[in-house]
Amino acid sequence: TKLDTLKEMEIFNVLDIPHDFELTELQRKQVDVAQSGKVFVDKTAIEDMLRYLVYPLYFLDYESFNPAIPLFDGYKPFDQMTFQYSLHVKKNPDSQELQHYEFLETDPIDPIFNLASSLKQHIGTHGSVIVWNQAFESTQNKRMAQIHPEFNEFFEMVNSRIFDLMDVFRKLLYVDNRAKGSYSIKQILPLFDNTLNYKEMSIGDGATAMTTWNKLVHKGDGESQIIRADLLKYCGLDTLAMVKVLEGLNNLN
Repeated sequence: TKLDTLKEMEIFNVLDIPHDFELTELQRKQVDVAQSGKVFVDKTAIEDMLRYLVYPLYFLDYESFNPAIPLFDGYKPFDQMTFQYSLHVKKNPDSQELQHYEFLETDPIDPIFNLASSLKQHIGTHGSVIVWNQAFESTQNKRMAQIHPEFNEFFEMVNSRIFDLMDVFRKLLYVDNRAKGSYSIKQILPLFDNTLNYKEMSIGDGATAMTTWNKLVHKGDGESQIIRADLLKYCGLDTLAMVKVLEGLNNLN
């Protein structure tokens, strides 16, 4: 493999990869950006992609828990059970203010019915639903519809309108070496907004959110109000981060 070849050549740093070393087009792009220190931006391709967005824009993020032993009927072992959402809404391109809606199940019950009922009140029948990693949100929508068929039509509608903002970076239309080859929203956000960050948050990643929610709901915790606030803050930052990234992409020079 290429990695084995580089090891045999005693090359362990991306900055030392020779210019004539055979790589795929995408690999070469990452290496060139790292070695040059310059940001690569395919502005035309990004504009073409963003042209498909329809207002109002709904920035959506879920948090979920996947227990080995299902907690409720209808679930399989290790099924992702969505317990929280954050939704930022931008009504039109000129909107200065965002609407923000959120839901967090804090009772030891199947969270889907209450979550879906809440979400249905705030996502209208028109407009793009923006996510970061479509595979997760769309799969969650399908599973929630299977477990609660009364929401099947709603979740099908949502899935038909999903736009994956991460694709801009996964397809290497925007490459900045500061992201270190990652497409995570936590690595991409600082490229467009350095006033928001996850570093000083009590809950700063999905795995921590998952275990913390389980501790809060199913095991009880004396600091439940603090934990609830931390969970809402974390999920809310995920959708606000998407807003900031899209704003940055729309304002490329």
